[in-house]
Amino acid sequence: MDSEQVESHSIRAADVKLDAALVTGDYLDSLTPDLDCNLDSEGFRRLAKQQRNIMISNHTLLGADHWDTLGAMLDLASTYFRLGIHQDAEELQIQVVDKCRKSLGATHERTIAAKYNLAATHRKFGRPMEALALASEVVQCRLRVLGDTDLHTLRAQYSLALTYYRLGRYKEAEELQLNVVKQRKKILGKKHHDTLTAMECLAASWCHKRENFRRAADLTSKVVGRRKVALGKTHPYTLAAMERLMLLLLLK
Repeated sequence: MDSEQVESHSIRAADVKLDAALVTGDYLDSLTPDLDCNLDSEGFRRLAKQQRNIMISNHTLLGADHWDTLGAMLDLASTYFRLGIHQDAEELQIQVVDKCRKSLGATHERTIAAKYNLAATHRKFGRPMEALALASEVVQCRLRVLGDTDLHTLRAQYSLALTYYRLGRYKEAEELQLNVVKQRKKILGKKHHDTLTAMECLAASWCHKRENFRRAADLTSKVVGRRKVALGKTHPYTLAAMERLMLLLLLK
């Protein structure tokens, strides 16, 4: 794809779609966890425009296969994902995965990072089996290279657990999330945003059985308390956790 194609396809589509509202309820399955607490929808729209310009500039100056170009494509795709522009995100991610596989190999760190992102988009598009294949591959590579307590490995396991949950494989999702919660508490602390999101997902994995509602409510209550302290009572993440807690308390 030459620079004109990149601009006409990705950018023209973005000009239309960047008015889409931020998918605020999807922070538990996000490709931008470091930004989610700091940017609102307008902030993500501005970021997407900046990343779009960087992508075109890198493509023009460095070429389509240069890592700075591919990295810029991944960054833009992640922001599109956060804005709910999933089709454009997927198209960019597929290009990056294919180019990385050809130039770097299937198990290279950059290829693995691109596969992780594409797995999330497949989940969002309702293609859990495709997501499962990629997420499983990413976990195995992370375990082999980084070990079972590295934060990148834990993030990959979190992604795989979300995929198991989408497939109704709740026991496997629970086992992975228990490990992620345990390790993130140890490494990041019990109040860290990533620890709390893992706790929320663990609670969700318990909700497929009614007898687990009280257990899920107790865990979600802890999340609510810590979100209030860290983010305030009116932050969207606090409010989302409070809504889940209220529902659990009604159902248990």
